[in-house]
Amino acid sequence: MINRLSHVELAVTDLDAAKRFYCEALGFLTSTESDRALWLRAPDEFDVWSLKLTLDHEPGLLAFGFRVDREDSLDALAALHHSLALPLRWLAAGEEPGRGRMLRVRAPGGHVVNFEHAIDEVSMRGPNGPHLPMRHTHRRGGVAPTRLDHVNVRVADLEAALGYWQGALAFAASEIQVDADGHTQRAWLRRAPFSHDIAVGRGRTAGFHHVAYAMRDSGALIGAADLLSDAGWAVIEYGPGRHGITDAQFLYIRDPDGNRIELYAGDYVRDLDRPPLTWTIDEYQSRGLLWWGQAPPVSFLDAGAVLDRALVSPAPDMEEVVSP
Repeated sequence: MINRLSHVELAVTDLDAAKRFYCEALGFLTSTESDRALWLRAPDEFDVWSLKLTLDHEPGLLAFGFRVDREDSLDALAALHHSLALPLRWLAAGEEPGRGRMLRVRAPGGHVVNFEHAIDEVSMRGPNGPHLPMRHTHRRGGVAPTRLDHVNVRVADLEAALGYWQGALAFAASEIQVDADGHTQRAWLRRAPFSHDIAVGRGRTAGFHHVAYAMRDSGALIGAADLLSDAGWAVIEYGPGRHGITDAQFLYIRDPDGNRIELYAGDYVRDLDRPPLTWTIDEYQSRGLLWWGQAPPVSFLDAGAVLDRALVSPAPDMEEVVSP
């Protein structure tokens, strides 16, 4: 039913500063903009946007979303969330540019999650015939991430969150980290056959750790570190290095508001029906988080805010399951 992670919405306090950072430094392309928001895509993406930056008085995570396989899967998901007594509401087609109708819910961990099927794609035909989105390297600027990869969040009740993601929504775990008693502390979950679409870890409250965009290869990742530093953007928080979990090389940076972005290269392909690889806490601390590189700074342990703005509506609307 659920295909993949399709978008993330972050709150920023200065849209002009955000546009300079994301478009000029990182190389995102503007799909649509208003005085309240920017809708951006990475240069290799087919969808018209995957990152929404919304003006707010504080930074943090507003929502993230998934594309489903069919339009009527949205109705099935609405019925499912109604049966789970989880708040929800509908967004009509066009409320988000380039999107059809969207189901918006609050997951048990406290995060706002969107589900959608109809997503406009960029034009792939020009004067010389067909061309793929990534065939514009001559016009690229910035570090040029290729596509949205995953989101990493924190929840206070991990058991309830995993019951939702793995049970109700049938996400598969690729890797897990357990404590000394064998209880899961972190899980890397997926609907596509890569390491993860979403990582969920135990925290004191609902939190947002990072959103990750893939780079073409490890050379591009190092080039991103060079470009950001050469241009005077003092934004690198951690890395480059390699995770033992996911096998990916990483570079963690902060946007002007402090939202954490991971630039990510590598990963693997593994069938969804395979059992998860289990890491103990000692294994995670010695080799899982960091296969090679420097130890993370203390700031890396912090999770950002989760902002509950997207479901602010009259109570009857939140309980409505009839599609518009």
